[in-house]
Amino acid sequence: MAFFMNTFKYLIFLVNLIFFGLGIYLFQSTYKQLGDSVFNIDDALKSPIYFTLAISVIIIVISFIGFCGVCSENSCMIKSYASLILVCVILQAIAVYMIYKADPSAVSSALKKNLIKNFSNQSTSVQKSIQLIQQENSCCGVDGAQDYDSNISLNKIPDSCCGKFEENDSNIQIGHCSKNALYSTGCQQKITDLITENHKTIYIIVGCIFGFQILTVLLSCLLSKNIREQYNVV
Repeated sequence: MAFFMNTFKYLIFLVNLIFFGLGIYLFQSTYKQLGDSVFNIDDALKSPIYFTLAISVIIIVISFIGFCGVCSENSCMIKSYASLILVCVILQAIAVYMIYKADPSAVSSALKKNLIKNFSNQSTSVQKSIQLIQQENSCCGVDGAQDYDSNISLNKIPDSCCGKFEENDSNIQIGHCSKNALYSTGCQQKITDLITENHKTIYIIVGCIFGFQILTVLLSCLLSKNIREQYNVV
């Protein structure tokens, strides 16, 4: 039992050290994308980039508590670490359920109405989020380039709709796409096809993540109990 607990102790230290580094890297790279608009609350409610920023902070905090608790053999910190992981598991389960129950047509309609049709009036971080999604998936709009009809006549189509967006450019590029060069497929169809093609892999990855987190919670509780009992004996 002691050997097993020591093995897990070093394993959890190593895993959390790796995740701490990844969290720092993710936070730094995401922060650079946001630039001066990082503290804009209105942007934070709309842009997926802020979601990534929040995830990176959560990873940093939880992993820091994890490896500090193991290093100091602090039973309370390890318990707190296990509790935070458990909360994350619950929130992830709720998120998966909400995504599963979401009405695709309602989501598409909301995206087109609130983001796509008013693209040129969106904040920089929201525009960049849309540009990155379209660039990475070689798609345009939710259902197609026609979602930007109100912008086509003004020559304000995002450059990602024809593969000309440069992520590191300081300005959001608009107006360099010709009507004939626009991607014909919408991002909803592209992402749906991608999920359909890789659904088994996605299920396996999600299952492994949930399984690993639950195992971490259980073993952390055992480690916390083991450490407490050792100090009580002494």
